[in-house]
Order: sequence, then C-alpha cells, then structure tokens
Amino acid sequence: MRNKLSLKLAVFVLFAAILACGVNFKTDMSAASTAQAEVTERPKYVFYLIGDGMGQSHRTIATIAKNNIGSAPKGQALKPLTMDSFPVIGMNTTQSYDQLVTDSAAAGTALACGVKTDNKSIGQTPDGKRLKSVLEGARDNGWSTGLVTTTRITHATPAAFAAHIDHRDKEDQIAAQLVDSGVNVLLGGGERFFLPQSAKGSKRKDERNLYDELKAKNYNVLNTADALRNFKPSGNPANDKLIGLYNNSHLTWDIDRDPAKEPSLAELTQKAVDVLSENNNGFFLMVEGGRIDHAAHQHDAAGIIKDTLAFDDAVTVAYNFYLKHPKETLILVVADHETGGLGLGTMNDYFLDPSVLNNVHGTMEKIGQAYNKHKNIDQLWSDFHAASGISYASLSSEEKARVEQAISDTKSGVTPWNDNIEAETLVGSALTEILNSRAHVGFTTYAHTGSAVPLTAIGSGSTLFGRLLDNTEVGRNLANLMNVKL
Repeated sequence: MRNKLSLKLAVFVLFAAILACGVNFKTDMSAASTAQAEVTERPKYVFYLIGDGMGQSHRTIATIAKNNIGSAPKGQALKPLTMDSFPVIGMNTTQSYDQLVTDSAAAGTALACGVKTDNKSIGQTPDGKRLKSVLEGARDNGWSTGLVTTTRITHATPAAFAAHIDHRDKEDQIAAQLVDSGVNVLLGGGERFFLPQSAKGSKRKDERNLYDELKAKNYNVLNTADALRNFKPSGNPANDKLIGLYNNSHLTWDIDRDPAKEPSLAELTQKAVDVLSENNNGFFLMVEGGRIDHAAHQHDAAGIIKDTLAFDDAVTVAYNFYLKHPKETLILVVADHETGGLGLGTMNDYFLDPSVLNNVHGTMEKIGQAYNKHKNIDQLWSDFHAASGISYASLSSEEKARVEQAISDTKSGVTPWNDNIEAETLVGSALTEILNSRAHVGFTTYAHTGSAVPLTAIGSGSTLFGRLLDNTEVGRNLANLMNVKL
C-alpha cells in the first residue's frame, strides 16, 4: 500500500513538475519570440508622432467632427482618423519621477530616453546625469534625423530628443544645443531664440546669431512658407540639412493659420520625409502636434479639434510613406500626457453637439485679445459672430451676462487667475465657455491630468507596443528595435 502511495505521489510530483516546466517553457518561448521580433523586424524608417496633451477624448471629438454627423448619428459608424485605423493599440502610463501628473519635459524625456525624470527636466536624470535619446542613437548609427513641431522648436517635447538641461525654460540654451546636435531637419516655431539679443523679437541673453552658426554647418535656412515649398532636395543628404522657423513663438493655431505665412504640419512633415529619405541608412523623425495641448489648456474645444485633425494629416503623410515601404517602416502615434480632462457629454443628459464646434472658424483667444486692445464692444460681437456663426441676438441672458462680467473685469484690471494658459484673456475665455456649454463638452482642469493615454502603431516591430506600457517602456522598446543603446 505504501509503495502504491509512493508511486502515486511520485507520478503526481512528476506531473506537477512537467506542468511547471510547461509554464516556464511558454514564458521562455514568449520572451524568445519578443527577442526574435526585436532582431528580425528592425525598422529602417521610424516615425514617432506625438500629440501633445492628446488623450482619447481628444481623438474621439476630432473623429466625430471629421465625420460631420451633428448630434444624432442614427446608428452611423464613424470613419476613424488615420491614427485610429492602425492595427496595434496600446495604452501608456505617464507619471514622472517626482509627480503623478507629468509635464511635457519629463514625459518627453521618458518617450525619448526611456528613463523617468523630474518635471521640467530635459534629457537628464533628476541628479543631472545626461541621458541618450533614440534620436541621438539613430544619428550615431548613421541615420538622418528630424524634429518637426507646431510649438517652438526649443519647447519641451522636441528638446527632449536632442538637448540636456535641468529646466525646460532655458530655451536660449536649448537652441544652442540644437545647433550642435547634428539633427538634419528642424522645422517649427521659436525664431526668437535663434536671433542675437539686439535683434527685434529676440529672447536670447547673448549676441549669438544661431542662424549664422547653422549656415556655417551647411544648413539651408528656409524661414518662409514659399521657401520651404520651393526647396527641392538635391539627392545628397549632406547638402540638404534644413531649419525653418515660421513664427517668433509657437506656430499659429491651425484654426487661425494663414497658409501664406505658415506651412501646415502635414507640409512640414512631408518636406522632412523628402529630405530624410535620401539617406540609404534610414531615418528617424519626431513630429509633434504641440498646440493640441495648448488648446486644451485654454479649454478651446474647437481648437483641439482643428489641431488634432491637422496632426492626423501629418500621420497620413507618414502612412503614405509606410504604404511604399511597409516592411521597413514603423509608425508610432503617442501622447506625452492628457491635458484638460476633456469630457464629452456634460450636464444631466445624454447629449453632445459637436456641430457647434464645427462651425467655429477662429479662436476666441484672438477675439478676446482684439477686444483687450481696442475695447470695441460692437467689434467684439461682430468678430464672435463671424468666427462662430452665433449672433448676439441669439445669446441667452446668462451667456450675455457671462461675457459682460468678463468685460467688466477687464476694465477693472482683473487678471486671469490661471497661469497655465498662455496669452489668456477673460473675454476670450467667456466666449469659449459659451461654445463649450452649447456643445456639451467640459473640462476638469486647466492643467494636465494623470490619465493613461492611447498609443496606436503600424509597421515593423509595432506589435511590441500593443499593451499597457509605461512611457519609459515605449522609449526603451523603440531603442531596442532601432538597435540603439540608451
């Protein structure tokens, strides 16, 4: 009997061991498959497209607006944005080293370098250790590299890929580091940090003319929309390095943009691709839709829609390139964080009317700034009607009172309480609130949130990103795929 029990026990132990080995074997095989994918699916062309502040709600409201279905879809399926049509879908957590709610500097550093750092810090650890970015690794491996943005080129996200400094606001120093970075294409805004201190509009603290320094490094300076559009790559990457800065500060909101003065983000992206693809070794291109974040800071839902759609047009440029090189191209569409806590469907009902926002053809910020300058109430309402289609006569007494209070506060010299909003005006904010209320959209904060953000991807190695990842894992996975040691 004891021998039978011993035999049964031995069989049970053996079976349990086999099961355990089977589990371990599966785990090992999964790891081996991942490692093999990293080796056999290395992309030659990498697009890293970052919608700054772009949460899922930002994508959703832009999708609804693009489909132009009003407030009653009647069962109609929504045609997705290009970025939402990609087969790989993931989510990313975003906390920084020192805060659960990140800023763009720390989040950009995580995406670029695969390491957590403090808010405000660019391309280095909290204790000041210099980090290497995927862009710098691509450059060192002989790839061409590019940074394209609708913000200042010295702003937090682009800076995180090619600069190293303890505070994001030291943009004159960041500009100097960009000059020395060897990045082949620099396109965006922020001319004020490239002009000598004595030049009109400069924000530098010295007399360095960074344009002259870039020209000495064989860069083509293309600072008008026509110059960019007319530039034809020579076929020799060494001769086709570009810098183009189309605004003294950030590029204009897409809803207000004058195409004669500022190229679209899609145009900037296409020109970068034309130049970078001359390099037979490959290229790395970071493209940022930076003003999505700024619109969300200002609770400008119409601005969010227009800049998200403009960003998706840039994603489409990348996708068109992918269609020609599907086995060699990786496209990652990510966000550094969510801004505003955007909610779709506010108040106590099941209703959303984005058609209110679709009819908007200019920012309320611009209208508010014009009022602050001229103090012309008739012009204010005329501008509002022209931009939104909403007449003064159609406003409710509550809506009128909201704007009248803002006008009164402006006359009294009351300044906006919220320092997260650039160039904020009380009047512009009141007008924005009217639009949002009519559309039934709302916001929880004027700052960032700690929410996870969506990722979509397509192409070589993209399956590595199709799950919940920390933002540092996105950067590290990308580095592994690109054979870059961070």
